[in-house]
Amino acid sequence: MRTPQARRRQFTFRINRSMTVIAMGYLFWFQSCDITQSIDSNSPPELTSSQVAYAIVNEPFTYTASAKDQDDDPVEFTYSQLPPWLKAEGNTVSGVPTVTGNTPFMVTANDGQGGQVSQTVKVFVSASDTTVFDDIIAAVKLDSLLRTVGQLLGTEWIMIDGTSSVIHARYWEFFGALLAGKWLRERLEGFGLLANMQNYMEKGNNPYAIQPGVEFPDSIYIVSAHYDCLPANRSSPGANDNASGVAAVVEAARILSQYQTRYTIFYALWDMGEYGRRGSKGFARQARSCGLHIAGVIDLDMIAWSQQGTKNLMLHSSAVRNSDYMADIIQYVNERFGLGLNLLETHDSPQLDFASFWQYDYGAVGLNQVSTAYYEDLLHTQADTIDKFDLPFYHSVARLATGSLAHLAQVVDTAVPAKGIGPILGCTPTR
Repeated sequence: MRTPQARRRQFTFRINRSMTVIAMGYLFWFQSCDITQSIDSNSPPELTSSQVAYAIVNEPFTYTASAKDQDDDPVEFTYSQLPPWLKAEGNTVSGVPTVTGNTPFMVTANDGQGGQVSQTVKVFVSASDTTVFDDIIAAVKLDSLLRTVGQLLGTEWIMIDGTSSVIHARYWEFFGALLAGKWLRERLEGFGLLANMQNYMEKGNNPYAIQPGVEFPDSIYIVSAHYDCLPANRSSPGANDNASGVAAVVEAARILSQYQTRYTIFYALWDMGEYGRRGSKGFARQARSCGLHIAGVIDLDMIAWSQQGTKNLMLHSSAVRNSDYMADIIQYVNERFGLGLNLLETHDSPQLDFASFWQYDYGAVGLNQVSTAYYEDLLHTQADTIDKFDLPFYHSVARLATGSLAHLAQVVDTAVPAKGIGPILGCTPTR
């Protein structure tokens, strides 16, 4: 180990200035000279341990801090903001978590020479072993997603009340939107869920289905997407915008309806998302009026197109309630399960449906593609078709949405969930 004296470095300054001074009858002349000064220098240590850790409820957990020091000084670690279940000893903290969620703490590395560095470590505590989530994410099937997209585009037949039909033109005023809403309700009901239709205004219908939580039935996580499309001249099939998001919601319901969760899940599809977000606003407004406890919302809008295979995906969050916590969970799922998406997290207020919930003080996040000039030319045109999809990208986003919802709602068992009714929008909203 080098001593502090060994790190004493010399710095030489040269003054290049000549001057003549007459004082008290004498002539003085100054020219350039060197001034050498020794200054102590020390490089702070660099933390090399992960800023993210994973734990399981009621199972032992250990986190080990590590750092490197450019000056080869021995490094000591201290911890702060530790939750009660974690205890520190040397460079490790350990304990048994008793609750799920995001548990952050601070670790500081000190080299004893005045250099130190700190970072926040986020511990994600899951309800069960990650093999359950591996199974859930693997169950998301691309062919299942594409079949639902095709049915919404009218390229495949659907069954409503036992009768074959075809969906066309999902503009909110047209029969196609009414047909789509009714079919989506029946689809969700077919998974053994209690399905409902919120009629928030004339010709405005939000189909949604309830999966009751076994431990916190009055706290709700929502996964959602708008099912209407533009323009009104029937020219756009609305494949990416937004049959892609709707199909991902239906796929999440197909899979997660076979599990028990601690929290209640709503699978919700918004009408009039293209018309001032009226569907999501109507739902959020009535939920607030009824005192419904929405723990958080994941909204999906245009999730099947990626610019030149970049895998870029916008993750919209905010400071409202637990929005940032939900964004952390989504980042964790993407990293932990190797989904390979490039999540671009931002705090903004675009005119998308998740913002309706911010307006009523509910936590919410949104997933949608990165907007480009190329895609803007396709938007709301007859060119918005399945052949434009980046299929691996779309598959990964749908897996991300389902896996994140499974973590937030806290899957606890593979048994078929109890068929209780759960909370419903059962009051008249204030206007």
